[in-house]
Amino acid sequence: RAAVRTEASVEQPSEEEQDENDRNLKVLLALQFPLFIGVGALIPILPLYGQSFGLSQSSMGILLSSPSVAKLALNFPMGRLADQAGRKMLMVGGMLVLAVGDLGTGLANALPALVLARLTTGAGLSVSDAGLSAWIADVTADRPGGRSSFLGVQTAVISAGFVLGPLLGGMAVDRFGMSSIFFTLAALALVCAAGYATLPETLESQDNQDESGDSAGAPPLQELLQVREQQALAGVSVGFYTGAACKLAVIPTVASAAFGAAPTEVGQLFSGLAFAGILGTLAGGRLAGPGG
Repeated sequence: RAAVRTEASVEQPSEEEQDENDRNLKVLLALQFPLFIGVGALIPILPLYGQSFGLSQSSMGILLSSPSVAKLALNFPMGRLADQAGRKMLMVGGMLVLAVGDLGTGLANALPALVLARLTTGAGLSVSDAGLSAWIADVTADRPGGRSSFLGVQTAVISAGFVLGPLLGGMAVDRFGMSSIFFTLAALALVCAAGYATLPETLESQDNQDESGDSAGAPPLQELLQVREQQALAGVSVGFYTGAACKLAVIPTVASAAFGAAPTEVGQLFSGLAFAGILGTLAGGRLAGPGG
């Protein structure tokens, strides 16, 4: 994981610098919103896209898990690279790799080409996310509570994208074909890369990091997993994402094969699920507030 500045270790910026940071964060959200709509559009379509190649359910699992495999392999080295090469280079480069992966997915005509394209997509996400998470931490380190406030807004933007994306994606597929989603995502990734290139680099020089004591970074994964609370959290996360992956692989196929659902109807189903998830999150937050 990339090392980031902490709130206690940096000098308080001027009002002009705070305003500039706020503008940069708004630019980031504006760039991410259409991208997450595209990602949301992809979620119910990818299994149907694999089905159009005649893939079995086991082959579909390979296709859907390929990006996660690439991310698992690259997350830690990319975090270290973000501390050495800079945040912005990874943000821009990752989006360019993501565009190549999505373009390859739309052009693929067999399972090996599809898996290679999805591995490339996962690699792009890993590279970009490593730089992006460190960049956000750097920009929000100057204000107490600023990071959590921004992450809350970002979560709302992502959730909105996942509500709108499946609905719009299903309609686009019915009209323009399944490959159109991947070509659109590739174009959005290129736009995002161009926008990221306008943001400032936030990585301090190595000398400044050594002087401020920030170069130690986060504790190693092995240390975190020795804590019982972290073990429980990791187990819950694994269970949640495993269940989510199973639903993504099965629901679109069942809806199409058993009920004859068109991509638009599958998209409506996933938009409804995403909206229900937002309502559940809000309700859970209210219930957890008084009693913990």
